[in-house]
Amino acid sequence: MTDNSKSRVVRFSKYNYKALNDDRGDMRLLCLQPGERGQLLYGHIEHSAIDDAPEYHAISYAWGDDAKRNDLYSPHGYFSLTVSLFWALHSIRDEAKLKWVWADAICINQSDEQEKGHQIGMMRDIYRLASCVTVYIGREANDSDLVMQLIREHTSERVRDGQWFSEACATKEVKHAIKHFFRRPWFTRRWIIQEVFTASKVEVLCGSATNTWGAVSDFTIGIGSWQMVLRRQTPTLKLLPPEVTSLCKSRESYQSGNGASLPNLLDAFRGFKCAKLNDQIFSLVGIANNMEDLKLHSKYLYTQNFEELSRIVAAVFVHSGETVDMLERAGLDNVRLGQPSWIPDFSQSGKMWNLSRFYKKSRCKAVEPAKRACCKLKSTIDVLEFEALCIDEIVSLVPVPAHVNRSRVGEA
Repeated sequence: MTDNSKSRVVRFSKYNYKALNDDRGDMRLLCLQPGERGQLLYGHIEHSAIDDAPEYHAISYAWGDDAKRNDLYSPHGYFSLTVSLFWALHSIRDEAKLKWVWADAICINQSDEQEKGHQIGMMRDIYRLASCVTVYIGREANDSDLVMQLIREHTSERVRDGQWFSEACATKEVKHAIKHFFRRPWFTRRWIIQEVFTASKVEVLCGSATNTWGAVSDFTIGIGSWQMVLRRQTPTLKLLPPEVTSLCKSRESYQSGNGASLPNLLDAFRGFKCAKLNDQIFSLVGIANNMEDLKLHSKYLYTQNFEELSRIVAAVFVHSGETVDMLERAGLDNVRLGQPSWIPDFSQSGKMWNLSRFYKKSRCKAVEPAKRACCKLKSTIDVLEFEALCIDEIVSLVPVPAHVNRSRVGEA
């Protein structure tokens, strides 16, 4: 876009979205015009089949305060952006050349629920195929530049050395800078899990400072290992929330080809937040094993109410052989109006009762595979039927004596 074309930008009407071609696998991309930091944002939207898209950057960010808005201008209307996305675009914009960008608030019509459902089904591929995923933590604050410098200047070998931590984190100021940095909203936003898991290349921006994801991950895993040592020096200070270390370790595992079931993902990332109930499930479906049916039909399932979606997901668990995991998550006291008791409450985080706390699954091999319990759903998707082989019958229970180690009773 030339300077002359900028003068023709429609500034006073919002951008009017045109429908995407779902059969072709279309996505929108923002062609971000060059500019210096602080200048107005200009760009235009183009449609492209995902397989034919030009090289683009995908942005991973926390939406932030929806009430505060800034604008991006295009020839066909303006986009009203949250402050977080506005500054993220400023941070990645090139001063000399065009840059293709994908950001959900711009490239998905947020007022079209069916389109959102279809694009959510493509989200894994959108981030996987991006030439780079840019993680935008936020603007510089609370000595975040100091933390980014610590991350950048030390290799993983030095970071994982305990003496280095004792020296680098000796001051109260450094400890509090690290604490504030890793409590930014991005680190507990539920959608970012899929965004960084599937990306082949990730860069991390905070203010004007940049780091590779590998450097950030090494730093967090290293500091997590030595956090107990540091807390002995300052007992009330907890540098890293457990979600941060879990995110970094789990991404390493995913990138190595170790997938996980949806029940396990729901438990592992129970501390991560999202705005809509349906997003509790769809934010993780793209990286879960055995969820192809949900991914394929996400355009229609995303518009279902949460209760109906919960029934469909529970049925998928049964058909994919993950019934025990599902029942563990449902718990023993799961009574909700209008829902069968065997369907977990996916709006809640964590397991209410975990069978694996009381027995080891490796010990449950006395029965031949062909004779183990199986289950099926009745046509109403309300009743779960089990067929099982009776091995023995418990006649009575006695209290565990006070002198017995209760944690080892199940191993007797």
